[in-house]
Amino acid sequence: MKLLFLPAIRVLDRLSYPLKFGLIILVCTAASAILLTQIFTNLRSEIRVTQQEIAGLELFDAGFAAAFLTGFLPGFTVFLLATWGIPLRV
Repeated sequence: MKLLFLPAIRVLDRLSYPLKFGLIILVCTAASAILLTQIFTNLRSEIRVTQQEIAGLELFDAGFAAAFLTGFLPGFTVFLLATWGIPLRV
């Protein structure tokens, strides 16, 4: 493990304290920027999928309302009217 970190240790040994801290801050900032970019990319794709699902549900509601109004589902229409307490005339 020491062999893995030996080049970084040698570079940091040659730098002054302000440069050491600056380099560490730069590395941490770069890593944070990469991670935030990945998070925003994933969120953007999830938002697109959710918007498509919402659009599909709105179309389904519109289609169901049209079927309800045209009497395409007469049995279901009777069930809903009876459930809502609307008296049915035969």
